[in-house]
Amino acid sequence: MANCIYAQTNDSIAKKKMRQLFVRAYNNRRNASCLPLADSLYQMAIAAHNRQAEVDALNVRFIYEFFQPNNIANVEK
Repeated sequence: MANCIYAQTNDSIAKKKMRQLFVRAYNNRRNASCLPLADSLYQMAIAAHNRQAEVDALNVRFIYEFFQPNNIANVEK
């Protein structure tokens, strides 16, 4: 029987941090407090070359802009 040792990689730590940041941003998606979180997530995703996290960050920002009253001009950007 062989013993296997699995090391936690930096990549999985970065993904976990991005996921936690996404959850915080998504839970605050109707408040302006989600915008800095979404921007931070977007920058982290670009640095990590994680396209899905980039889309998630832009999605949070879109949802925030979409639910603001009389804000169609920003949604169309």
